[in-house]
Amino acid sequence: AAGVRPWRCAEIRVALPARIDLAGGWSDTPPHSLERGGAVLNAAVTIDGILPIQVEARRLAEPAFHFASGDLGVEQTCTRLDDLLDYANPHDPLAIHKATLAYVVLGGSRPRRTLGHLIEALGGGLSLHSNVRLPKGSGLGTSSILAATVLSTLGEVCGLAWDKNALFTRTLALEQMLTTGGGWQDQAGGIFRGIKMIETSSGLKQS
Repeated sequence: AAGVRPWRCAEIRVALPARIDLAGGWSDTPPHSLERGGAVLNAAVTIDGILPIQVEARRLAEPAFHFASGDLGVEQTCTRLDDLLDYANPHDPLAIHKATLAYVVLGGSRPRRTLGHLIEALGGGLSLHSNVRLPKGSGLGTSSILAATVLSTLGEVCGLAWDKNALFTRTLALEQMLTTGGGWQDQAGGIFRGIKMIETSSGLKQS
């Protein structure tokens, strides 16, 4: 677990809005975005005045990672490294939780030591609980914005202080780990507030 940053805080909550697509959808998706760039007009929205995509992280005394989705009613406790790294299944309702933690604390690589050694280096286990107050597959960016919310939460726990642009690009990298790929407008719609026109240039780096 060399290079692992220990947890910097005991508990934190982060919430982001959903997004609605107004114009330009699919111009954010390869191959169009890679060849010509993209332009999307979207808006960040609350639901009944509440930021609907919510994540809480809390340190645990026990040597385990506990993941839960309140809206989907599922949970899992990882006590082995293989449990944590088993995230490349888009149908797994906790894949985002596992992939994000692996990305933040391991950089997406597989350590040579056990999960116990990793947790010891981090300073304890962690509970990661999400609650999305929208139906899964609603088309409001719930999966991508959930990934950005989990990233933001874990970034705060680790004291990484990512700005919105870093969060945007790291969410793109995380989606590649999840094998889902896709465009960038969903997470951009939640990370950047208000109504906005978002444009990117062509090329592999969408910025």
